[in-house]
Amino acid sequence: MRHVSAKKVTVKNTLAQAIMLCFIVPAPAYAIEIKTGNPDLSIRWDNSIRYNLGFRTKDPDSAIANTPGMSNSTLKFDKGDVITNRLDLLSEFDVVYKEDFGFRLSAQAWNDSAYDRREKVGTIAAYPNARYTDYTTRWNRGPSGELLDVFVFGKFTVGSVTTNVKAGQHNLYWGESLFTPIHGVSYSQGPVDTRKSQATPGIEAKELFKPLNQISFTTQLSDTLAISGQYLLDWRGSPLADGGTYWGNYDWLTMGGGTVIGGALPFVGTIAKPRDDRGDWGLMARWSPAAAKGTLGFYYREYTDKFPVFALAQDFSSLGLDYSAKRTTLTGISYATQIAGISVGSELVHRKNTALLATGATTVGNAPIGDTWHALVNVLGYAGETPLFDSMAWMGEVTYSRLDKVRANSQNYNSVDFACSGLPNQLACATKDSWTLSAKVEPKWTQALNGVDLSVPIFFTKTLKGTAPVFFGGYEGNGSVSLGVTAEYNNAHTFSLVFAHYMDKKTIRNNMVLDSTSNLWDRDNVTFTYKTSF
Repeated sequence: MRHVSAKKVTVKNTLAQAIMLCFIVPAPAYAIEIKTGNPDLSIRWDNSIRYNLGFRTKDPDSAIANTPGMSNSTLKFDKGDVITNRLDLLSEFDVVYKEDFGFRLSAQAWNDSAYDRREKVGTIAAYPNARYTDYTTRWNRGPSGELLDVFVFGKFTVGSVTTNVKAGQHNLYWGESLFTPIHGVSYSQGPVDTRKSQATPGIEAKELFKPLNQISFTTQLSDTLAISGQYLLDWRGSPLADGGTYWGNYDWLTMGGGTVIGGALPFVGTIAKPRDDRGDWGLMARWSPAAAKGTLGFYYREYTDKFPVFALAQDFSSLGLDYSAKRTTLTGISYATQIAGISVGSELVHRKNTALLATGATTVGNAPIGDTWHALVNVLGYAGETPLFDSMAWMGEVTYSRLDKVRANSQNYNSVDFACSGLPNQLACATKDSWTLSAKVEPKWTQALNGVDLSVPIFFTKTLKGTAPVFFGGYEGNGSVSLGVTAEYNNAHTFSLVFAHYMDKKTIRNNMVLDSTSNLWDRDNVTFTYKTSF
């Protein structure tokens, strides 16, 4: 929960909620109310559909197309081709008794007819017979689906102390972060959908987390103090974009494995799971004494990383994703307040024994391990009517990361001071410090047409200086810009059109990519989206 005092843990913050509603134009909250004949028993069934139709707006870059291991993803679609023709269905079922007990079940299904089962081969095929594996087909084409929330909940009161408990597959997102799932106290609380992150610039961090089986609670000890905790019974890695698809970074990279690098080296997907695939846990305290003029947060978590390092088998017979690093300890503090009507959030986090940005030369169990610092500050505000618009919401966030120390396997740390030292190209090598800026504004015009509200979301993010010491933490010069137009008709139908542009730093020689911070700079696109509920 964002920018609220502990005594209002279960109450919406009016200002923050109003601001957030300006950014998120949701599908309407229609639902099927199932009559039970019991006023204490409520049963709801909500369904929403989303349709995306996207087009590539930029030619495949010849340097990427000529680079072995990078070519097939960019050649999958030409300029003007449909890159997504996807229908999603989200179904949510809730049963609540006396507002104190119940259960929730939600599931998602999808199909994207822009994809067939074939890999478009540039320099060399990564998939056997140039056909996607079942894993890649399931997650990119479909038809397929997955369960999301599957949990029971209850509220218990002893004296003046109330405790809310959830058990089952659900999601938690602690802290104040708006855009990054990497640098805050919520890091690795659940898998992060990087496919969605790459395809949807400006999406909020909390929308990227996927649920895990766990037990969680929140206890309201007083008007100003609440304690929360979680214990995880499950573990899953964060989904990565599959090679040979539009958002693939490397042709052979897929969590399902079954591909071949350079026509010779098998890529096996997960090559080493965590030493313990359950037992992650954490505690949070949110305290709002009058003297603080805001809410303080205190966090302690122990978790297994949901992001991997690339690792060779000990006999060098295959490459895969290594998650076997020891459990990481995270401690953090946060502070949220309002200043002159602007909502302000901040976090400071220290991670001990975290996996660092690794080279491609590590073997299983030899990932670089160290300690890192992470910090963020964000602001969120609202502007009323002006001659230019009826209202406007805006938000911005600055994130910072810094290496504290390297504890093990420094020879495999992809840093300018370690494995990259002395190399001529250091674009993707970690530096001591790293800074990223993200910002979003959305002016809105109410009833611009009969029954139609219009808004124009604009988003920008870029790593301004340095490369973070951890995976997905940000590379200098890497970022994206998006510009959209959204129309909401009669609070029932939402239409949007968004153009997205991607930025990168790169070194090209002989029309091949020698080094880059990402290889997505030629994936600009425009996407139409329609959403409704029934």
